[in-house]
Amino acid sequence: MTTIVRDPYALNRKFYWAYDPFFIFNKAKLLMFVSESWDDFAAFASSHSVEIGKEGPKTCQGLRAHIRFSEYHQFEACFSLMLAHFQSEPHWLYLTTYKTKVLLDAAKAFAAGEVTALTNGAASTPEAFVNAAIYSDRPPTEPSASAGWTTNLETINWMLRIIAERYVRAASFGGEYNAYKHGVRVLTGTSEVQVGSEPGGAMMTLAASSDSVTFLELESMSDAAGTKQVFEVLRHFNPVESFKFIEFMALLTENMKRSRAATIDGAGEVKLHQFTGLDRGVIRALGNRFEFRVAT
Repeated sequence: MTTIVRDPYALNRKFYWAYDPFFIFNKAKLLMFVSESWDDFAAFASSHSVEIGKEGPKTCQGLRAHIRFSEYHQFEACFSLMLAHFQSEPHWLYLTTYKTKVLLDAAKAFAAGEVTALTNGAASTPEAFVNAAIYSDRPPTEPSASAGWTTNLETINWMLRIIAERYVRAASFGGEYNAYKHGVRVLTGTSEVQVGSEPGGAMMTLAASSDSVTFLELESMSDAAGTKQVFEVLRHFNPVESFKFIEFMALLTENMKRSRAATIDGAGEVKLHQFTGLDRGVIRALGNRFEFRVAT
């Protein structure tokens, strides 16, 4: 199929001039504010004669789940924009036409540290991939910033690999992320998993969380008939962790917008975000990785 683009330069320039890198993050901020300040929000809505219902706790559980799924949405936006840097067609056109499976396969490769194919041979290491995609190969000129440049690239790679692994897990088997996008396949709310040695006996809590999602996954069996086993999957999550990831990726996206717009316009040095001060221990402490799968 032949695609006709009259002015690729103008298409790229318009996109990077107008695109809002905080498009998804702004939604996440609003969701977080409302879920954490429900009484204030309810009072505000009531003062404007807006009926928002009386199920505040359940509504907030749903809002926090939306933050989790916004993480996957933001990853798709951020990572596809990274891949666009290495494509021959105008970036806006690539972002319009790429297939979801291509992005999922690319995320799997990146999570495994394999980037050569993703960049059409332009980068052989994850750090080189990040430098080209996020910064358009624009290293800082200030000595203070240059000193931590390698650490900055390693930190971005570390964070993105964690997020990519989460995305791959959520988007595989037609499971969690797909269930959310369809709107009626995912259950949200508090959960507690208990185990006991005998029916009616004492129970021990294995895991509990105020935020969880439950959905179905179909996994192919190893038979010639194409049999699929249905699993009910419960995952606990921390909305603050997702929020931090969304904010991080929004800043990466802003870097791409600024660096690529500067390249298009032939501009000199441009101010870009760096992440040498990111505390990995703080990020690790936010994690809630509990998962429970049972065949149905």
